[in-house]
Amino acid sequence: MPARKFKAGKVFWTVCLLILLGVLAYEFVEMNRAGALPSPPNPNGNDDFVKAQKLMVGNPADFERESLEELRKHLAENAEVLRLVREGLTKQCRVPISYSTNHLVLRSLSDVKKLARLLEAAGRLAELERRTNDAARIYLETIRYGEESCRGGVMMDRLVGIVCGTIGVNSLQKIAGTLDAATCRALSKQLREIEHGQESCSDVLRNEAEWVGRSFPLWQRLPAMIPIESLSRRAQKNFVQKCNQTELQLERLIIDLAVRAYELDRGHPPGNLNELVPDYLDAVPVDPATGTKLPY
Repeated sequence: MPARKFKAGKVFWTVCLLILLGVLAYEFVEMNRAGALPSPPNPNGNDDFVKAQKLMVGNPADFERESLEELRKHLAENAEVLRLVREGLTKQCRVPISYSTNHLVLRSLSDVKKLARLLEAAGRLAELERRTNDAARIYLETIRYGEESCRGGVMMDRLVGIVCGTIGVNSLQKIAGTLDAATCRALSKQLREIEHGQESCSDVLRNEAEWVGRSFPLWQRLPAMIPIESLSRRAQKNFVQKCNQTELQLERLIIDLAVRAYELDRGHPPGNLNELVPDYLDAVPVDPATGTKLPY
């Protein structure tokens, strides 16, 4: 009886198929693992943000083209909105995820950004009235709002939160060179506390996977289970890069404030960032993408 020829190609594709089936089975089990839904804090600062969104008068994006008196008028009309935002920032915050494909529609992400623009307008008014320290405080609130308005949400929530926080970072960066040493030290410390309390990318991606697993049918989730760089995997990679870029921008602002405080106190800039520790920084900030200390 003639010996059967060994068909290496057939064996190879059989092994590949088995591996693929194993991966799909594992991903299916993981994405369908029913876990307990997180309980929102009580009270939840996010509830105050939602109330504020519903009460907002006008479009804050238009305020920067207004005269000083018009700006004052519109901010006075939104005094209760600003109060609610600040009230929310004193509480624990968590986005209540709607486990349905309508989550991002029900969330009204454009209104989330409008509150950040309203805070920016309040900071701009403080600048125009030469209340620079008040402006710095308001821009710090804007950065905190960016963090807290998306906490517990999915990727798109986080991306909107990044936009909101960046509004505050850019505004604060512009006036950093006009602040006194004490204000710079305080802001640098408070920004470090915000940074330490940030929700990690891995937590956000875990929220995303949970939401997708509970909200979408299996046939829509299959592409994400295939172990190649699918659209969803590229989106996750781009998301992590965006988070790292935003964190790096915040690190640079923290360094700029600490350097200015050092220079105002001592009459000369530091020779290197190590000289800022521990009086102005608790540690030299690191690049979130590489984990290496940032250069000066």
